[in-house]
Amino acid sequence: MKKLMFLIVAATIFFGCDDQTPKQPDPPVRQEDPATEDQAQNSELPVTEKINRIIDADEESMVRIVANATETLKIGSNSFLLEAYLWRDFMPGWGPDFGPDGRSMISINRLVDVNYVAIPGNITLVKQYVIYEGMIWESEYENEASPEQSPHKIEKVSRYGPKWGPKIQVDVIAEVRDSKSEKSYHIKCENIYVIRTD
Repeated sequence: MKKLMFLIVAATIFFGCDDQTPKQPDPPVRQEDPATEDQAQNSELPVTEKINRIIDADEESMVRIVANATETLKIGSNSFLLEAYLWRDFMPGWGPDFGPDGRSMISINRLVDVNYVAIPGNITLVKQYVIYEGMIWESEYENEASPEQSPHKIEKVSRYGPKWGPKIQVDVIAEVRDSKSEKSYHIKCENIYVIRTD
């Protein structure tokens, strides 16, 4: 009996130790944190969403806006005109809208009191419409402070527009909001030349 037990133990040791390579532990399973995943996916998104799109000028809402827009606007003691400056940049560089066909359109709108009367805080520029050949670039303004603000002017900018032109003429309509009366108005300027910068 003792001899049999000895043979069994010897055989177990012999056959169980022929592979001296230590066994590698299984790699740990990565546990995804849903909150971390969402944060990574949304890191490229803007903090707040804004309207920036191309629409058809024949849309019913746009037909009304275009028909009702005026070249002058009076709200309270202020009399306004709209100024617009649009361009496309073709200088070499980089960025989300840079390509061999230049950068996207940029538009600056200025609401100006013609009598140099200070504009009250309840008057704001909300968004713009750039009209070209039956198409409209609708865009809410960027949340940027202009370095050249004057008491009788409000200046706003829209970026990442269409790659129309340059060297074309467009019409521009701006939506003006009076928070005191909770009314919106539309003021326009026509035949604005889109310049090219190099």
